[in-house]
Amino acid sequence: MKKILLGTAAFGAVVIVAAWFMGFPPANDGTEATVGAATRYQGAQMTSKDVKLGSTDVQTFIQSDVFAKLVRNPDTRATLKRLGSDAAFRETFFSKTALDAMQNQDMQAAIKGSDVEVAFGQPAFLDTLRVPAFAAAAGKPAFLALLAQPAFVDMMRKSGEGQKDFYTFPGMQVAMKDPDIALVFADKASLDAMRKPAFAESLREPTMIAALNQPAFAQMLAKPALVTMMTEPSFVSTMRDPAMLSAFRDATFLSALNNDTFLSALSQSNLVDVMRSPAFNSAFLDAARKIE
Repeated sequence: MKKILLGTAAFGAVVIVAAWFMGFPPANDGTEATVGAATRYQGAQMTSKDVKLGSTDVQTFIQSDVFAKLVRNPDTRATLKRLGSDAAFRETFFSKTALDAMQNQDMQAAIKGSDVEVAFGQPAFLDTLRVPAFAAAAGKPAFLALLAQPAFVDMMRKSGEGQKDFYTFPGMQVAMKDPDIALVFADKASLDAMRKPAFAESLREPTMIAALNQPAFAQMLAKPALVTMMTEPSFVSTMRDPAMLSAFRDATFLSALNNDTFLSALSQSNLVDVMRSPAFNSAFLDAARKIE
């Protein structure tokens, strides 16, 4: 796309971003209020600097109600800054694999109002989901309740083949009445996967323990289509990316994923194009540096 040096207009875009950072105009005000606020702020702390903008979509987005809401929420604002300053994270986050998952309506419904997305930051758990018997049991709350107890996981990991000490664990006998749960503990592939140190370590994370105890987590894992998506090699590989691992273990980023406006923006290809563009990130980070 042809790039145009907009000069004063580009400076105006940076000022408008700054205006949102300062908390005005109100989110429901129109463009006139936005430009007026930016004009009042101009010259207070900034110096003119040209920014190459690839499309007027950048300025349109910056002046939108959607952008206002994203900037005023501390978690989504921090995520936008992270996307702007970390090129590796931005490239992976906006990859087709990651976007397909975040744009999936069932996935969005599972994420909203819960902490199920913390599982995406645990590749060892995703690897284990690829074992059919484990995947079948993973959608059962009674099974997840056992996995949420570190003492049970340690007992199971330490018991060798043929040793069923963990069968005496409180709640185990009741859980075993479910055929899928009974099968997972009789399935060698499942037991081998669950005894791996990396799997046990993933279940020790406080956020993961909390997720395992949430009904939404079992509901998500009870949907074969979502489990298939989560266990695709490309998805697991994406989640193993250091930048993504770091993000999915950060409370601020996880909170941003629960934000309706942010999820909605990720579902709109034109807004995704703007958020991944160098022009937008340059203007956004420039304003952030001048204001914060």
